Amino acid sequence: LQKLTFEQVLKLKQLTVLTLAETNKVLPYDTLMRELDVTNVRELEDFLINDCMYVGIVKGKLDQLRRCFELQFSAGRDLQPGQLSNMIKTLANWQLASENLLLSIQEKIKWADSMSEFDAKHKKEIDDRVDEVKRTLSLK
Repeated sequence: LQKLTFEQVLKLKQLTVLTLAETNKVLPYDTLMRELDVTNVRELEDFLINDCMYVGIVKGKLDQLRRCFELQFSAGRDLQPGQLSNMIKTLANWQLASENLLLSIQEKIKWADSMSEFDAKHKKEIDDRVDEVKRTLSLK
């Protein structure tokens, strides 16, 4: 077999991080070091910062105290065979939740509009009553 170039090894390591990020939002340093064939924390953190975060494939925090990488974002990978049905189900659930949220927001808007109308009518009634009392008092 032909030896991989530096760029090919780098790409494989980046894809490894993305693959791990598909199922975990907290990646322990030990797991990353083992999967990426990295021997020390400094090398791992340099790779994550320079070759993953700066190029935009992941965003997150390096937690040296807990020895883990906390992911906030990771770029998507191609779907593997068998993942399509799960993706469709996830998107359908997201769509349903979004529609329910939209209905809830619309109901709250209607309620706020009706309360605003009620308050405006109530204010007008009070203003009319105040004007009536003023007229009555000015006649005396």
